[in-house]
Amino acid sequence: VVVGVREGRQIFENLKKACCYILTHLGPEIVPYVLNFALMTPQAIETIVLLLVDLGTEMLPGISLAYEESEERVMSLPPRTAKDHLICPNVLIQGSLIMGGCVEVFFCLWGFYWTFADFGFSFRSLILGPNTGYRGSYSSLTATQQVKFRDICLANAKYQATHPGGCSTAAGMELFMAHFSTVLSHAQAAYFLTFVQCQAIHVLCRRSQTLSLFSPSQTFNWRMIPALCFTIGFACFFVYVPGVNNAFLLAPVSSSNACSALWCIPVILLIEEGRKLLCRLSPEGVIAYLTLY
Repeated sequence: VVVGVREGRQIFENLKKACCYILTHLGPEIVPYVLNFALMTPQAIETIVLLLVDLGTEMLPGISLAYEESEERVMSLPPRTAKDHLICPNVLIQGSLIMGGCVEVFFCLWGFYWTFADFGFSFRSLILGPNTGYRGSYSSLTATQQVKFRDICLANAKYQATHPGGCSTAAGMELFMAHFSTVLSHAQAAYFLTFVQCQAIHVLCRRSQTLSLFSPSQTFNWRMIPALCFTIGFACFFVYVPGVNNAFLLAPVSSSNACSALWCIPVILLIEEGRKLLCRLSPEGVIAYLTLY
């Protein structure tokens, strides 16, 4: 009976871990649309790329969480009632608000705007205004929008260095619009790859609620290794394979830009290890109350 109860609780807990992991992507998927609407900046990730996240990069790591061994605390929890749901407020706080709502969004946007800055575009120049077609031709823009993009072109010292006088003619501006569209594809690829990096380290943190990832008591889940390898390879395939990346409006971003937010790994580890330590030291404390599910 005890073994059966433990197995049942382990299954329910692992389902919650998987839900918490999956919910983390809500922030990085929603915020680009909010910024596009509120600040009128270019969209950091296209809808078609979201399908790569939801149906590709998150599938196998989420499934691998089902094979995690239960923690010791699982048998000390009171029996759940019929009103206890799989998606509880603590799962939302842990997944959507803390990790997805703040940390991952920050790093994904870092990768996006870092790439633009690497090509000489400031954040202020990316506030384009309403109904601006930033992937279209220069001739298709209104007079106001043409002035806006001409100012962006003139303010970009890196572009001016390689294309002197390229902002003064209509033909030169057509080239600049093509350049802007290409840079946007690079930046969106950086956002996508940073998204995958954050989710990869996050799924490792989700393996346990209170046990440190580096604890000798942490069991070895071999299924997570091929799952993460598939996730990284899957993302790189759609970014770096010619023809495939064009279909998803992505471009082969440089390694320096793709890894510009790689410091998300120690930051996310530090946040999660600190939270787990506080939960172990104070099982009845506020952090444990808000984040343990």
